[in-house]
Amino acid sequence: MAHDTNKPLQLTLTVADINQILEALGRLPYARVFQLIGRIQQQAEAQHQHHDDARHQPGGGDQRHARLGS
Repeated sequence: MAHDTNKPLQLTLTVADINQILEALGRLPYARVFQLIGRIQQQAEAQHQHHDDARHQPGGGDQRHARLGS
């Protein structure tokens, strides 16, 4: 059975995990990884913004979450 390699997957990773992945990707040729790095950063920022928004709602969010890039 063939797998659809373009099917989106959802992964649960820590900020440290993401930073480690981005660091490793940064060692590869730019032309090969820049779009992937951009997608990772875009999705991480969207989640980070969502968590910030929830945190500022009355009674919402976890005050202890890590900041991307910290």
